[in-house]
Amino acid sequence: MAKTKLGADINGVIVTYSATSNSDVIEELLEAMRKIIKPQINDSEGNLLYNLNSIYVSSTSEPCAVHKEGGAHREGKAVDISKINNKAITTNYSTDAEVQTICDALQVAASEDWNIVENFGPLACFQPYKGGYIQISGERNKPLIQQHKTHLHFCVKQTKT
Repeated sequence: MAKTKLGADINGVIVTYSATSNSDVIEELLEAMRKIIKPQINDSEGNLLYNLNSIYVSSTSEPCAVHKEGGAHREGKAVDISKINNKAITTNYSTDAEVQTICDALQVAASEDWNIVENFGPLACFQPYKGGYIQISGERNKPLIQQHKTHLHFCVKQTKT
C-alpha cells in the first residue's frame, strides 16, 4: 500500500506531530484532510468566526500499543488531532469557544466527505449508514464515545491501490 506524507501544512494550516507520530498516510486520507482542514471557520452565513492556524497530530500510522496491528492507524487510513491552535482539545473543548467551534466545524465538514468512514470527536461519533451519517450511541459504544472526547479521529476507506 503506497503512502504519502501528510506534511507540515494543509491549506495554510500548520501541522505538527507528536514525538512518536509520523506523517505517513494513504492518499485518500491526505485528500480528505485537504477538504476539511481550512484556515477560516465560518458560520452558516459565511461570516468569519475563527482562524484555524494549526493542528497537532498525535497519531497517524506509527506503531503504538493502542492501535492494533492491521488497524486503520497502522495502515495510514486514520489520523488523530489532539490540539487546535496550540490548545489541547481534552482540556479546552468544554471551556474555550474557539476550540469547540473549530472542532465542531471540522466534524461537520468531515460528515460531508463520503470517503470518511469514522468521524469521532467531542461533538459526537459519526459513521456512514444507508446513504447518510448516524450518531453512534448506546451502552455498547460508551467506551468509544468517551475515548474520543479528547481528540478528533478521522478514518477513510481506501479506494485506490
